[in-house]
Amino acid sequence: MGGDLVRATTMELEIRHAEDAARMRAIDQFAQATVEEIMLAAAEKRLAVLEGRRQLVLKAFNETDVNRMGEKLAKNKFAAEKLLEIFGGVFELLKDPNGRPLVDVQVFKDADVGEVRIYTYYGRYTRPDGKSVEQMGSFSSKDPFFAKVGKDENAKWRQFDEINLTDIMVAAQTETFKKCLFRGCGLGDWTEAEGKELL
Repeated sequence: MGGDLVRATTMELEIRHAEDAARMRAIDQFAQATVEEIMLAAAEKRLAVLEGRRQLVLKAFNETDVNRMGEKLAKNKFAAEKLLEIFGGVFELLKDPNGRPLVDVQVFKDADVGEVRIYTYYGRYTRPDGKSVEQMGSFSSKDPFFAKVGKDENAKWRQFDEINLTDIMVAAQTETFKKCLFRGCGLGDWTEAEGKELL
């Protein structure tokens, strides 16, 4: 019994000595490193974290989270919602002192639809580490999805009073949400190989 206790105590001491020695070596290496080497090591670690995030998201995404826009793959609102679930944090629309969302509205005349309105909202995504990103998102009442009847070359424009402006405002808010999340999570465009995996 006494021998087991001595062996356990000796082993604990050896582990502590090894840990102390490793700590001292790390401190010594850090002390001898140049500022550039320290910055490079920190950058490599951040890069590894970003790549880990990207791979994690790639596993979680599927074809419903991505739209093809010409040659590019665009992440949609479902993708942004998944990012919020995966990484946590808080999204909010920026508001005025009365609690109304900040919005900028540009209005101009147009030959096709009579009048065009562009709504721009402002939002903030705060990550769990406390860092926040602010972005704005815009949507136009002349966007073909809302303003055109049909999708072929002969599709006709709806007139301004036939367009539901609430839909345009919601689309602009969604655009703000998406931009805040994508930028806050450090995700850019998908590569061609990633695109094949997603679609």
